[in-house]
Formats: sequence, structure tokens, C-alpha cells
Amino acid sequence: DHGMRAWAAADQRTAHSVQRADRKIPGLFKKLLTELGVPEDEIYPLARVLFFTALGAHDAPTLFDGRSRRSLSKYLLSLVKDRAESAQR
Repeated sequence: DHGMRAWAAADQRTAHSVQRADRKIPGLFKKLLTELGVPEDEIYPLARVLFFTALGAHDAPTLFDGRSRRSLSKYLLSLVKDRAESAQR
């Protein structure tokens, strides 16, 4: 992702491809978060947090190796599940 975004800064065709992919991501997050039971009014902000966290983790390879990214992903998923479960109570 980092490489594509860097390339997109210098190449218009690549920039359009990245933009097309970025437009699809909110729908994917909405589907996932809805299935998990996250309240509707929290889906968009939470999707943005997850997306930006994922981008940041990949853009900082000296801070997040593969194991750290997996650990962060599991932690974020547990936060989302906890939020969804508390909303259903």
C-alpha cells in the first residue's frame, strides 16, 4: 500500500487506481462492522480509524513488523467486538 501511494503521488493513472480502491474500502468496513453489530452511527468514524491505523502501521515498517501489525490488528478487532457487544446489551 505504501509503495502504491508513493507511486500515485507521481503518476496520475496510479493515483486514479488508488482513489478507486479507496472508495471501495468504506463499503467493506461498513459490511464488516454491521455484521459485528457495531451501532450504525459509529460505523463511519470507526471505519476511518481502522483504515488510517492500517495505513500508518504499513507506512512505519520500523515501528510495526509483521508480528506487531498482527498484534495491533487483534487488539483493534477485540475493541470493535467489545463495542458491538456493549451496544447490544
